[in-house]
Amino acid sequence: MGKEPAKNPCDRARSGWKWSIATDANGIPVGWATDGANRDDSILFEPTLEAVIDRGLLFDVETLLDRGYDPSLAGCGGLVMGKGR
Repeated sequence: MGKEPAKNPCDRARSGWKWSIATDANGIPVGWATDGANRDDSILFEPTLEAVIDRGLLFDVETLLDRGYDPSLAGCGGLVMGKGR
């Protein structure tokens, strides 16, 4: 008999890592957080921002997030978020 088909690489139950990285205006990483690959991006926003603050690198900030971020999950508090197209 033939081989069984491979698992779908888009399977939400897969193992692995998801990185959330904050960069400065020049694209240099200033803070990051990691979690399981099956986590929603919004949940990583707050730990990523906290990593920037812990490094003393948060000054005036303009936060631009894609449409996949849910402000109720992101813990944005009073931050104004500009949404991408």
